[in-house]
Amino acid sequence: MLNKEVKKNKSNLRKEMMEYGRNKRQQNRSQTPINEDKNSDRKEQVKKSKSPLMERLSMGQKAKVEEKEMFALTKKNYENIPEVKKKKNQEEIIKQKQQFMKERQNKLKELDDKIKEKMKKP
Repeated sequence: MLNKEVKKNKSNLRKEMMEYGRNKRQQNRSQTPINEDKNSDRKEQVKKSKSPLMERLSMGQKAKVEEKEMFALTKKNYENIPEVKKKKNQEEIIKQKQQFMKERQNKLKELDDKIKEKMKKP
């Protein structure tokens, strides 16, 4: 019996909440006047201010890109790939090491020549 009363209270509560929500929506609708003139003006403004991009997209046309631009864009995108960046970085490191080794060999040759000259003089 207690369960039936609880269920009735819950259902009454739900009904009241639903009615309250309906009443609120009706009040909001009645408070906000609908101006069709403003909406139509906005639509016309949007139609007039369409950008070339939006017009092209609405027609389903592809962008016109020159061949040089395509190659440049492809090259730029390729250079931004992480694997390619890593490879370039490694190549630079190898070049730096080679440069260092060449400089070191030149210094060693110079020192070796100096030592040989000292050995010949006495």
